[in-house]
Amino acid sequence: MSELAGSFFDVGNTLVSEEAATEYRIRRLIGLLAGFGRGYSIEDVRSAFREAAEEFAPRLVSGAVERLTDDPECRKSIEAEVRYAEELDAPYSDAEQTPRMLLSRYKIGVIANQSAGPVERLR
Repeated sequence: MSELAGSFFDVGNTLVSEEAATEYRIRRLIGLLAGFGRGYSIEDVRSAFREAAEEFAPRLVSGAVERLTDDPECRKSIEAEVRYAEELDAPYSDAEQTPRMLLSRYKIGVIANQSAGPVERLR
């Protein structure tokens, strides 16, 4: 077996905690759905996100919203309002230390599927 030459680190939930932004988004989604007369619990919405992720929905929010309402007008309105609050992302305490430590032995890369600007947010 060959020796490991390098490693990649994903940004979201590996180097950067997305927990606060995700919680904000869930609560915002609950409020927007309530505005359309649809009452859901936090667990209902988390479950919808989980199901969308398990089915590899191309857009996680769209997949979750589809599970919560079949009203196209409601879906469109909500998706326009439920942005990801990247300003709530926070680096994990060892997000800098761990890759630096490994850099002496391996090639290191960072990958991301976030919106524009992850380099600036990591700085």
